[in-house]
Amino acid sequence: MSVSSCTSAAVSVSLRNGVDRDNIHVDVASGAKASRPKLDLVMQLMREGDTLKVTRLDRLSRSVLHLVTLGAELRERGIGLHVIEQGIDTATMEGRAMFGMLSVLAELQRELIVANTNDGLASAGPRPGRRAPAEAHSRPG
Repeated sequence: MSVSSCTSAAVSVSLRNGVDRDNIHVDVASGAKASRPKLDLVMQLMREGDTLKVTRLDRLSRSVLHLVTLGAELRERGIGLHVIEQGIDTATMEGRAMFGMLSVLAELQRELIVANTNDGLASAGPRPGRRAPAEAHSRPG
C-alpha cells in the first residue's frame, strides 16, 4: 500500500470505531522515530479519562521499549489506550496484562543488548582509548 492508502485506511478504521474526524491525527514520519509532531501534539492534548485509539501497535511505535514507555506515561496520566485491530484495551484486565508482558520483554531485550555488547567488547580485546568492560560498570560513587 502507498502512504496515502495506508493513511486513508487508518482514518476509515478510526471513524468506524467512534473517533471524531477532528480528533484524528496522522503522522507521516516513521514509527521508528520516538518524537513525531502529531504524536507529540496528541500527547499534549490528552487529558485524564481520555483514551488514545490507534489502529495497530506498529503504527504507534516500532520499539518495544518506546511502546512500553508510552504505555506507562499514559497509565500514569490516567489515559487509556485502545489498539483497534489487535483488540488491546488498557481499560480491561487483559489489556493491562498485555502491557505487563511487553514490559517484561522490553527489559529482557535491554539486558540482552547489554550482555551482547559486553561480550563483543571482551572478545575485541583492549583498544587505545577504550575502557575494559569491567571498568564501564564499576564507576566510583
